[in-house]
Amino acid sequence: MLIEEEFTVASRPFRLRLLRYANGCLLSLSEGSEDRLGGLHLALKQEKTLSSTTIIPDRFGGVFLEILGRSVANHISGIVITTLYLKSALTPAEASEILNKINETLSTSTHFPK
Repeated sequence: MLIEEEFTVASRPFRLRLLRYANGCLLSLSEGSEDRLGGLHLALKQEKTLSSTTIIPDRFGGVFLEILGRSVANHISGIVITTLYLKSALTPAEASEILNKINETLSTSTHFPK
């Protein structure tokens, strides 16, 4: 199952792609009008244990890449691969709004049950 969304936060356009697999998902969040690969994060949730690591740090994302990956992993059990491409650093308010939009998308989708 593929979920594709475009939204704007503080006049910055974002493209969200969530691809669900039987044992996890792939999340891509890109700033701008095209999908791009950026920083790469891997999270694994099994039962109550959540493990994660940043494979390729994002230039502007700071800890947001890790927070994003871990947040999605809390919605599903399995492997979560997250890629984040940003053109500039996010403010705390922008990061919070993006996380809220993604969590809302996950909560309303029948393919991402909590």
